[in-house]
Amino acid sequence: MGPQRETASVGAEACDWCFRGMEGTPRSPGSPTCVGRRALLQSTPQAAANMLKAACGPGCLALAMPCSKVGAGMAPFIMLCLQLACVYNMHLLVSLKQHFQHCGARSYGDVGAHVFGRPGRCLIDACTAFQQLGICSVYFAFISSGVENMLLDLGVDISQPGLERVNVMVYAFVLLLPMSLIRHWSKLSPLSRAANVCVLTGISISLGCVICSMTAHVSPSQRIFKPSDSVLGATPLVYGATIYSFELVANILSIENAMQKPEQVQLVIRTSMFLFCIIMQLVGVLPVLAFGTISCGSLMDELGLRFRTGAARPWVIGANAFLVVSVVLTYPIQLHPVCEITERRLGVAAGAGATARFLDASPRAALSSSPSSALLSDEDTSCGSSNSTTSHRRVIGARLAIRGVLVVGTLFTAICVPDVGLLVGLFGSLTAPILVMMLPPLMAIKTWDGYFWKVFHILIMVLGGAGAVAGSHTAILNIVNRH
Repeated sequence: MGPQRETASVGAEACDWCFRGMEGTPRSPGSPTCVGRRALLQSTPQAAANMLKAACGPGCLALAMPCSKVGAGMAPFIMLCLQLACVYNMHLLVSLKQHFQHCGARSYGDVGAHVFGRPGRCLIDACTAFQQLGICSVYFAFISSGVENMLLDLGVDISQPGLERVNVMVYAFVLLLPMSLIRHWSKLSPLSRAANVCVLTGISISLGCVICSMTAHVSPSQRIFKPSDSVLGATPLVYGATIYSFELVANILSIENAMQKPEQVQLVIRTSMFLFCIIMQLVGVLPVLAFGTISCGSLMDELGLRFRTGAARPWVIGANAFLVVSVVLTYPIQLHPVCEITERRLGVAAGAGATARFLDASPRAALSSSPSSALLSDEDTSCGSSNSTTSHRRVIGARLAIRGVLVVGTLFTAICVPDVGLLVGLFGSLTAPILVMMLPPLMAIKTWDGYFWKVFHILIMVLGGAGAVAGSHTAILNIVNRH
């Protein structure tokens, strides 16, 4: 990425910007706190599983409809260009973090603060929070849609009281709120592994139904390679769905920080993103070859409409069940970055310093024995503490309130706009291009020299900005017209 500028001239003020974003303060490797935290670090396979699961969600299932609008001939090429740009920017973001690591940079916001100052951190934190909350809102809509499809396939009358989509979202809220209390990546890893199995199983079954339909019922002349809509008008939809599918940009540095061997993060990115890009291409293109025009925002909704009867019906029900379970297990992973940002802003983040600021007292209290304390606490009781149990419970209460408000907010958004495809298009075109396509190359331009790389990074930024404007305009028009 070009020759690097000299970093020896970085002053104390710049380092202070980075350290303000860290959770807690630096500790020596042999300190009790570090020893307690080392057990919470994740292995390289765990990191790869978390990264794949953070990316692979309902977003990729929304690719079929926009791909049908541009045609099966153009869609793979458009997606491939965007995938290469996104994966490159992920490597770029990790390289920027490692470049500024000497002054304490650990998060996306830390890197932005070092490059742009306080406005950079505020912009990144706001975009990250908005994007992740949008993703979590899509999860509520996807759960309600999936449950509705399963009930219809089972012959249940969904017009009965208590089975409406809004009621299903409320039932999901009761389940997801306790799961949102989990704080450590190592504790999220079991959920991530189970979610990976469920989502890969669900997508495999869905693609199996698509392939069987394509080979058994569709002649080669019916396989539509031409667009069903104007390519120019439909490309922003493909852009928004593809960029949105890279949901993990806000999680990638957190995953690296929690790795036992962070030097292997580039390998983890290459491996997990290679698998994910293949999944995206299959989910986006194969339904177009099988069915031609896709009318539903989610592939599972489309399969639910097309396989109400027949031998494939039980398989569609099973795929829906696996994907719904996967989304439920993934919800706390996607909410994690928002909780970190909000807690840091309000002074109740991990680390003695942040807690002391919230309590206006001495360092954090010893852990209480309540279940919420075990989930919301940061360190083991062996680390020691001098605060009273009452003060510590105030911190736990604040964290619980923050998570409750965030989960309620995502529920409310999903109730207002329950269509999965519309939500994906909107959030994929508003903040995702800024975080995924624009900020990493912009920060690289300000950090590293090299004419060729600057021109290359400017081209990526222009692609990201043009897609964001066009995609946001199209998504907002679709929401207005639908409602």
